[in-house]
Amino acid sequence: MKSSRLAVAILVFAWVSFFAFPTVLAQTPEPAPGITITGQIVNGTPGGPSPSNVSLMLHAYEGRMMVDMIHGTSDAEGRFRFEDVPAPAGRSFEVMATYRDVVYFSERVEPEPGQMQLDLPVTVYETTTDTTAVRVEQLHILLDFSPERMHVVQIYVLSNTGDRAVVADGQEGLRFRLPAGATEVSFRGDQDGTRFVREEGGFVDTAPVAPGTGTLSTVVIYTIPYDEGIELTVPVDYPTMSAGVLVPQVGVTLSGEGWDAGQEMNIQGRPYLLHSFGHVPLAPGDVVRFTITGRPDLTSLTGATAETRGGAGVPSWVFALGLGFSLILITAGGIWWWRDRRSESAVASVEPDDLASVLQAIAELDDAHAAGTIDELTYRAERERLQALAIRHLRADDMVGDASETPGT
Repeated sequence: MKSSRLAVAILVFAWVSFFAFPTVLAQTPEPAPGITITGQIVNGTPGGPSPSNVSLMLHAYEGRMMVDMIHGTSDAEGRFRFEDVPAPAGRSFEVMATYRDVVYFSERVEPEPGQMQLDLPVTVYETTTDTTAVRVEQLHILLDFSPERMHVVQIYVLSNTGDRAVVADGQEGLRFRLPAGATEVSFRGDQDGTRFVREEGGFVDTAPVAPGTGTLSTVVIYTIPYDEGIELTVPVDYPTMSAGVLVPQVGVTLSGEGWDAGQEMNIQGRPYLLHSFGHVPLAPGDVVRFTITGRPDLTSLTGATAETRGGAGVPSWVFALGLGFSLILITAGGIWWWRDRRSESAVASVEPDDLASVLQAIAELDDAHAAGTIDELTYRAERERLQALAIRHLRADDMVGDASETPGT
């Protein structure tokens, strides 16, 4: 009886081994065929040289989430080719190119079904330290109050109308002056503390401004002493196309030549008036001037007075600008727009110290972007930083691998 059972068991095992297992393998989905991604690095500056040996990174996305990065380099004529790239349905691709220390992107494209080759050209530009092509597309000023203080957030949405990327020369970059009496000055978008340089009466932004509209945003936060009224004068350092001030409805009013009566808004449960400035465009040397009067009712500013940071009395919403604040306002003159929905968890304060940690940080950043908690401009800037860090780790790993190989093996 036992031998009969054993014989049956052996037969079952043999059948599973030789028949069932191949059947299971046959049911395993075939991997998606790889595609070839090619492109040309094009110099968008008239008369500029043909870019050669440009550092590249191919990004693969599923929806808004990055799922793969492939490092590469263009040839001496600026051409590049990524072969046998996995391209399952729904996956899209873009190429990041770093040229003269400025990062550029191709269009992000999803291949058509059955498409086996994708062309993703990237336009790059020569650089200049001349800032005459830089203009402020939108100047947004946000106000809030705490005891004896008015807190100001100034957001400059910058454009470059030229055909060269504007870059800093050492600590010489875009100079901005601040209103008299500004204290407790801080910035957003400065992950490693090297982008902004404080100087007497203002600051310098050393980030590059690529050609195009709204290619860079500069965010500065400061405090002004306040009792029952103040006239604030904001210097204009670059041609400025539009300006607006967002004022909380807490018993204070804005007045001044060129300002409208304001449009009522409700943002995150708090009432505001959005005032637009009619005397635009503005030229360098002009000013944006307005008067705030009235004693603010701080009991209505529960978010501002109940929670502060750093012992300086700065309202927590100011810090939330970097951690989830969003603002999309419609005015009679069009869209008064700014978003900075950066996730605190996505923008890590600790520098990842190995490639796996960098890739994890990128994945978390992609998750935050997919969830809508980080704006496109901030997302790309932080992703560029992490991707550059990933490249450094990859190069370091290559060097270690080369050093560990024994000649002749």
